[in-house]
Amino acid sequence: MAVPANMTTLDLSGKYNQNKTLSNNTDIILSKQGVSYFVRMGINMGTLAVIVKHEHSSDGAETLAVDQSLSGGLGRTSQARTLDWEPRDTDSKFFGKTTIRTKRATIDDLENAWLREGWVEEACANGLILDSVQSEPKDGKTWCTDIVWGIEEIDGERRYTRHIAFTGPDGKETNARIVYDYLGPLN
Repeated sequence: MAVPANMTTLDLSGKYNQNKTLSNNTDIILSKQGVSYFVRMGINMGTLAVIVKHEHSSDGAETLAVDQSLSGGLGRTSQARTLDWEPRDTDSKFFGKTTIRTKRATIDDLENAWLREGWVEEACANGLILDSVQSEPKDGKTWCTDIVWGIEEIDGERRYTRHIAFTGPDGKETNARIVYDYLGPLN
């Protein structure tokens, strides 16, 4: 389901489910991140629900509160993202310890061509949301990923999507796109 016509990257607040038909399979990325086979199968079979609360404070700070849950009881995560490019350490039962930085980015800020592709014009004008994630070494190996959040047109509909540019412990790059169905505004 398409996002409302007036939704922009300046306010992505809403309820969403991942559209697996339109999204790329992320199993290879999850595997290289060290996510177990059992959990990956649950992710492939389950439905990912996402709630985004996008806020702008009076002092100019921009934050995203993101709650994600996977059907079947496999997990729920809550993360706050402040768009100030400051590194923040996290610890996830799926991904382990990581450092995440988030900011509003222009197309020119994005070095990877995959991350620049497909966005609607106003997303480019307002800026996209960029997450940069670096894992802590696990068994001497690390991975990193850049994720860009925005709105693009797919099959004639405006959709909230995320483009992922992942570099695994083996140095190989994998790109993926996650597409979401808009379920409605926050209550």
